[in-house]
This record gives sequence, structure tokens and C-alpha cells, in this order.
Amino acid sequence: MIKACLWLGISFFSLPSLSWAQDNNGTSLQTAFSANAYLKKENQELRAHQQQLINALKALTQQNTALKQYLYKVLQQKETPLPSLSNRQLVPLRKELEDAHYDLGVMLQEQERFDDAIKEYEKVLQINSDDADAHYNLALIYDAHQNDPQRAIEHYQKYLELAPHDPQADGVRDSIQRLDKMLGGIS
Repeated sequence: MIKACLWLGISFFSLPSLSWAQDNNGTSLQTAFSANAYLKKENQELRAHQQQLINALKALTQQNTALKQYLYKVLQQKETPLPSLSNRQLVPLRKELEDAHYDLGVMLQEQERFDDAIKEYEKVLQINSDDADAHYNLALIYDAHQNDPQRAIEHYQKYLELAPHDPQADGVRDSIQRLDKMLGGIS
């Protein structure tokens, strides 16, 4: 009866024989409730982490925009000297912004929000066109989810150019060959 209820999608809470189900399958129900509670907690933690990443990305984007606006104003005023921002000070900001976009892309990819993930990985490549991981993830999305083998090949090839000895390189080469055959050898 319990398996039939689960198969039909009927909640135990609506059944008058709940005490019977708990008596005969109390361990199974307790395990299911515990697993459900654990998954809810994990989901809440993931959402909180996602919100933290989104907030960090927004803050970094605002800082980057403010810095660009300031530098533009300074450059327009020829008599005003440039602030003493060294390359050493700017590089960490760029890296933080790059990492934030990448992490958000990964999160969106895991949520199967592939169009949004592509946008984030493209932002990574705007900051650092030599980010092998962003090229690899874009290739995976174009290959498996966007039905765009040509773009997948382009990103796989760029990935191999940047990380030819990476442990995934052989699998990437196989993917390029598979996609090239699918395209009729035109890449």
C-alpha cells in the first residue's frame, strides 16, 4: 500500500493509516524525512552562497564602473594628473571580477541556465581572453546543450592552445574529432 501511494504521488499525511506506515516502515520514513530536511538545508545554503556571489559581483561591477568613470573624467581633464594607481593595484580587481563572473557562470551552468552561463563566461573572456577554464566550459555548453558544434570546436581549440597538457586535453581532442566528423570535416 505504501509503495502504491508513493507511486501515485499521494502524501502520507493525507492517509488515515499513517500510524501503520510509521510502525511498519518508520525507519524508511524517518530516513526519507531526514534526507528531505538535509536537501532543503543544502538548497538554502546554495541559495545563500549564490546570493553572496551575486552581491560580490554587483559590488565589483560597481567598483569597476566607478573606476572607469573616474579614469574617463581624469583623462578628459588634461591638467589633472592621473591618480597613482599602479598595475599591482588594478590586477587584483580585474582578477576578482573575473573570478566572480566565472563562479557565477559555473553556478548558472549547474542550474542548467545555459544562456546566462554563456554570458558570464563571455564576460570572463572580456577580462581575460586566455582563461582556459572559461573556454572549456563554453565548449561544453555549445557541444552538449546549444547544438552549436562550430563554436564548441572553436572554444575546445582555444582551450587546447592554452592548456595542451591538461588531464582533460585528450578528451577535448576526441570531442573535436567527433564534432569535426559531425560537421563533415569542415573545421
